[in-house]
Amino acid sequence: MNSNKSTNKLKKFIKDEAFWLCILFFFIFLSSKAIFHTGFFRTIDDISTVRIMYMVKELQRGNWINNFPIRWSADLAHGFGYPLYLFYAPLVYYAGAILMIFGKFSHIVATKWVYAFPLLVGPIFFYLAARQKMSRLPATLGACTYALFPFRGYDTYIRGGVGEAWSMAFLPMIFAGIFLLEKNKRWGGILFSLFLALAILSHNLSGLLITALIIIYGFIFYRKSADFWKSFFLGLGLSAFFWLPAYYYLNIVKVSYSNQNTGQILNFLEPISTFFKVEIPYNPEARFSSLIFYLFILILAIFVWQYKKINKKYQSHFIFWITSGFIFYCILFQPFAFIWKMTLPITRLIQFPWRILIVLSFIIPFLLGCTIELIKKNRFMIPLVMILISLNLFYLPVFKPREYSFFYEYSAADTGICATSWGDEYLPVWVKLCAGGEPSKKIDIKNGSVKLLKSDNMDLLADVNVEKKTDLIVYKYYFPGWQVFVDGKKQPVDYSFSEQGNFKTQVMPGHHKVQVIFSKTAIMWMSDFITIISLIFFIWRFFPNRLSKMKIFQ
Repeated sequence: MNSNKSTNKLKKFIKDEAFWLCILFFFIFLSSKAIFHTGFFRTIDDISTVRIMYMVKELQRGNWINNFPIRWSADLAHGFGYPLYLFYAPLVYYAGAILMIFGKFSHIVATKWVYAFPLLVGPIFFYLAARQKMSRLPATLGACTYALFPFRGYDTYIRGGVGEAWSMAFLPMIFAGIFLLEKNKRWGGILFSLFLALAILSHNLSGLLITALIIIYGFIFYRKSADFWKSFFLGLGLSAFFWLPAYYYLNIVKVSYSNQNTGQILNFLEPISTFFKVEIPYNPEARFSSLIFYLFILILAIFVWQYKKINKKYQSHFIFWITSGFIFYCILFQPFAFIWKMTLPITRLIQFPWRILIVLSFIIPFLLGCTIELIKKNRFMIPLVMILISLNLFYLPVFKPREYSFFYEYSAADTGICATSWGDEYLPVWVKLCAGGEPSKKIDIKNGSVKLLKSDNMDLLADVNVEKKTDLIVYKYYFPGWQVFVDGKKQPVDYSFSEQGNFKTQVMPGHHKVQVIFSKTAIMWMSDFITIISLIFFIWRFFPNRLSKMKIFQ
């Protein structure tokens, strides 16, 4: 009986949705076909491949108790170590590493699939979200607009901001869950919580923007909705293993004190001269086009035209989306710098104002779909549809790389003297001088001898013979979590003596067993515990009985 119901639902889905999804798949093809070209391409943030390869090393190291979830990369920075995955959203690199380990893909092929994923699934996710609010044609046109939203192409093919691209792809599913909750479908809660967590894990700064948008939306429309806020906090709990220790340790790493994070955001605002100016043909190096302004004018005009025919609930939601979208667009420009200045203690963390395009990538296509939903007469609908399709195709130049490369290799050393997979932004502030090369010794001691018994850059074990009280120096960048044990007893460490941020401890005369190990700190254990409890609650709340009650489409 249940099998027949499932078959009937599948048949109904194919009948009702397949035609529109086929149209959407064509636009997905246009946005992603360049990924599947022979060879690869270089980008501005040309580091994803390196980060995937070093994630593989940590997963294969097997240090599960002390470094899973992966936070410390023991082999980066010439073996001095680097807390890359503690601070920079790791989900993308887990995915690439899994493709390499289990799919047996090369690092280049795994990276290409990581790049392709948001281009392929993002528009489908958008369609699922839009279908909760509108009929098939508006949802399809909105999803096609989302597929070719220019910042998505720029982020993938020019900038290489794959984490941002993943987070943008998950944003529609967050609102798909919220829209389902609005219909009192508890299945919406699982989508809301899960995809909020995935967005945060995909890119921390994108997650910050998305979280802010959700909080504003929630306070306006769902202040008293227990299901909304339970799902919201559950999403934060599921991702707590990442964002909580990252926030806790943010004040001890260099990124917090760089120009990029202390006010440089004001230097990247667009000149007002480009507020109305549309560049034709579209410049693939641009992050967006001022056509957005004229789209807002068109949307507002149609909304005013149809205002009396719209129910009050739809009116309030439409006003929210058009107001928030237009404000987000305006603050990309210099005359609105005062908004950034007033909020700089928080907004400085975004680094670049054009990251606002992450949320605009959802708002603008969604508004367009909602606007088309207002139009009932074909004589207006058909010209508008043709205009939107033409506008979408206008952005095609950005959905391809500058050029393809057939002779390439990537290594961490290519990223600079610190070899930390992008400058030194996540090195602790006490590292004044990068090592610039591998250490000649991993452990050194004066007035004695050292025999390494185990050395995998995460767990060092040595026999030490000391003639008199002396210092044992460990050639690693110190970070909370490193510990030294002498004959099984934990020793105090000092990391202030070295410009390179290495650490040392004192050893008394005699023969000793010395172990140097990186392990989780209290805040890491606590954040892992929060995630585990959240995961248990997540499973208990939604599985298994609710699976049989899934209703994604109207």
